[in-house]
Amino acid sequence: MGCTAGLAGVLLKTIVHNIHFFITNKVHFEYQILFYIIFPFLGIVLTTSIVLTIFKGQDRKGIGAILYEIAQNSSIVSSVKTYSQIVQSAITVGLGGSAGLESPIAVTGAAIGSNYAQTYRLNYKERTLLLAAGATAGVASAFNAPIAGVMFAFEILLTGVVFTDFIPLVVAAVCGSLLSRILLQEDIFFISLSRTRFILNIRSCSISFFLFWESY
Repeated sequence: MGCTAGLAGVLLKTIVHNIHFFITNKVHFEYQILFYIIFPFLGIVLTTSIVLTIFKGQDRKGIGAILYEIAQNSSIVSSVKTYSQIVQSAITVGLGGSAGLESPIAVTGAAIGSNYAQTYRLNYKERTLLLAAGATAGVASAFNAPIAGVMFAFEILLTGVVFTDFIPLVVAAVCGSLLSRILLQEDIFFISLSRTRFILNIRSCSISFFLFWESY
């Protein structure tokens, strides 16, 4: 499930990047001014049209929709949300709209986790945990921030957290983040630093500590 939500994060980032790359690199320079004037408005119009025609005008969007599903619908999220938020946010952000990717990928990951739980007929508590794990993996994948994904789930989605809930969230976050790094060809585990730079950093820290100590 963490890998699936991670793939959703990679897909969202890739679509947004490709749309923006095409506009800024394939469109002639003289016409790029239209990107800053017309395209953001065009993205809003296209997104609104898609919501009204294809997704039948969903009335609850964003993190509030997930909180509503947890509180009022036993953490059962429609399967439509596993892809609807990706389509809408990719068009809006890719065309220059002033929106972020955190809420869409969190909703998408939560929907993926909830539908996994529904497939295996898990109870309410387990569904909520998988919902939060999906959101965690999505955020970790999209922003390469596994710790932020875990904290997001703890602060917003989960209440009455126990220690055992921490483990699946961490696993989902690591899966999502690593999958994103592998597929997007980013540095996976280690970044090599030169020895000279390392020695200079140690000396700088030692001098700073000495000056701080002497000031007291």
